Amino acid sequence: MAEERFIAIGIDISDDMTQIAFFTENMDEPQMIGDKNVENDFLIPTAIEYTKQGFVIGKDCKKTTDKLFWKAKYGLKQVIGENDAIKLLAIFAEEAVRFALVQAGREQADVVTISMPDTCREIIEVIRKHFVESGLGAVKLNFITHAESSIYYVLNQKKELRVNDVAFFDFSKDNFVYRKLHMTRPDRQAAVIEVAENDYTSRVSYMRRSDEAFKELVTELFDRQQISTVYLIGEGFENEQWARESVNYICNRRRVFKGRNLHALGACYKSMDGYDKYSYGAYCIVCKGRSTCEICMEVVFNGERNEAILVAAGEPWFDVKSSVEGVLHNTDRINIVIRTVTGDIVKNEEIFLSEFPHRQDKMTRVKVDTVLQDNKEIKITISDLGFGDFAAGSGLQIVKNIQY
Repeated sequence: MAEERFIAIGIDISDDMTQIAFFTENMDEPQMIGDKNVENDFLIPTAIEYTKQGFVIGKDCKKTTDKLFWKAKYGLKQVIGENDAIKLLAIFAEEAVRFALVQAGREQADVVTISMPDTCREIIEVIRKHFVESGLGAVKLNFITHAESSIYYVLNQKKELRVNDVAFFDFSKDNFVYRKLHMTRPDRQAAVIEVAENDYTSRVSYMRRSDEAFKELVTELFDRQQISTVYLIGEGFENEQWARESVNYICNRRRVFKGRNLHALGACYKSMDGYDKYSYGAYCIVCKGRSTCEICMEVVFNGERNEAILVAAGEPWFDVKSSVEGVLHNTDRINIVIRTVTGDIVKNEEIFLSEFPHRQDKMTRVKVDTVLQDNKEIKITISDLGFGDFAAGSGLQIVKNIQY
């Protein structure tokens, strides 16, 4: 019996360059896709242009519309025809998928994961809509950050490389970013993988590369830290002669790897989730692009005080929308509790309902809608529903934004 056909695609869209990896049912590991005419050239300029033949991307562009992600995220004016920067980024993503399918000899993808420096709800919604309109609607589409793609890459390497924490230095022409991956297993929960991320461009930049400044930073970051493996990522490390002393320090009792394709491969590993031996369901992932805390509402259930979870930690923040209903009992407020994955309370927030009409106890039903604005801010909307035929709803709403 022939094995069922399957293809997973991972796309790393960065400001300057894009990289693509794919995996099929007859492969052992993901494979990078690049220019067939140039050996080991997997870099595709994040650029798009419209020609008589239609849209072209990457090196086929002559009049380059580049830095698409940056322009889309910050709403800068970049228009080709009726397409603004976000729409152009969506078209670019579509063309990247079609390019990968041609290279792989397939007509349709099963899963596509797009890794970006950051996640933006508007960008994600436009790309999803465009994929449906362009005939790629059957594709399961994931969006992750570079922090998250780092996780999937590490999980698919040898276990001895993550005995302790894992460090990443991501050095592009525009940014110098440090990430640290830490794994824990809190009581009563799944294993937690956290990636902390900080931008140190003010201390190490592409135009002012300094071995002294880099070593000083590394020494601070690694002080009293147990780090098994370090990954040096990006164009800034292609020729690391400028950082000779820093690299020697990093290599002392640590495994060190250098390259530029980690995020594309990590995105592809994410697309492989659930296929064959690949599964990440046992992990709670907390990083940029995911909800960092658990958000609960205090309730009374069967006469006992309890908490209803509005948002679980580790969810893609741009997809989080929850709605619960309940009846007010001896209270004029709703209490929101925000805690970390390890159970530490970050914030308690009381939302007073004094604007709602006064009624007898247990005669006011409310709906609580929760939407994440990003991974550090929630918007809670509380609506007065009244109580059936006994008390009509007032239509009033109380909206509260909570930062944590």
